[in-house]
Amino acid sequence: MPRTLVTNDAARVRAFFEHVHGHMVAKMLTPLSQSMQGGQPFVYTSAIGPEDLEELEGLHHSPMVFQERLEKARELRVAVVGGQCFVGAIDASRSVAGQVDWRRSRPDECPWEPGELPAEVATRLVRLVAALGLVYGAADFIVTPEGRHVFLEVNPAGEWGMLEHDLDLPIAAAFAEVLTAESGSSPTRPPPPERAWLFSS
Repeated sequence: MPRTLVTNDAARVRAFFEHVHGHMVAKMLTPLSQSMQGGQPFVYTSAIGPEDLEELEGLHHSPMVFQERLEKARELRVAVVGGQCFVGAIDASRSVAGQVDWRRSRPDECPWEPGELPAEVATRLVRLVAALGLVYGAADFIVTPEGRHVFLEVNPAGEWGMLEHDLDLPIAAAFAEVLTAESGSSPTRPPPPERAWLFSS
């Protein structure tokens, strides 16, 4: 994982900024709102510069996630369903708007491509999702230019439709299989840990 700070303390944010030598991004800890109508305010992952450190007055009302910004060759979205990992890769380096957050790029700039996750990393990810008491988790990774896989977060309700649509991954079928299996028995899943941070991308 990259060095990560979850806080609403402006002084800690400034200290963390120095600790990561100014290579820092900020993310929302939770969505601003949830609505069936859609079109609600949305905050993307954003790079933080020295000028932003002077505008942290409102932080004490809303804790945020601050993370070390790493160089990336590409990014992975991994949909974990019932112990299976479905991996999509995206390279947003060709998009000016999507450098920090690929969701800001245009679809024609960086299409989804088939991705791979090393077996050891996939095993650990499946264990993490199970330990959190989740049937599904959408995990995000950065693959560094050196080929290192860096875990960013797991989202218990992250998007996966683009992976099925663009890459023909059978994620919906995997959900159906899990739901069918659960309806025929009464499995008991362990409760989530007392302090399980589920960072939403």
